[in-house]
Amino acid sequence: VTAAVAAAVRAAQAAAAEAMAAGLPSEDRDAPQGAMLCAGFSASGELFSCGTTMCKSHVWSLDVAAMVKASAAVPQPQHVRTVQQVGGHLHDVVSVVFSHSGGFLLTASRDGQAKIWGC
Repeated sequence: VTAAVAAAVRAAQAAAAEAMAAGLPSEDRDAPQGAMLCAGFSASGELFSCGTTMCKSHVWSLDVAAMVKASAAVPQPQHVRTVQQVGGHLHDVVSVVFSHSGGFLLTASRDGQAKIWGC
């Protein structure tokens, strides 16, 4: 799973760079800053998230159907879309967990707080 998450985050970063070069709105080009400390997929495998040293968590959707059609074992930039970037913690985000439905994301931080976000 670690390799899959790392590949998905690299694809998200590449997609963000492409969006920035194309002048797209900021929500389409927000790549994680700082070190990635944790990551996880939703139960469906269509959402993934990472927590960073910048007190934020990032959520992306993965177009699994397009990956299957393209026979892509590794996500490519065109398969990744930013869903949201959430802040609000005062320290590193060290844990991210999706609800079973994928409708909520729980984040936990070294600041001792846990937060629930709608996806």
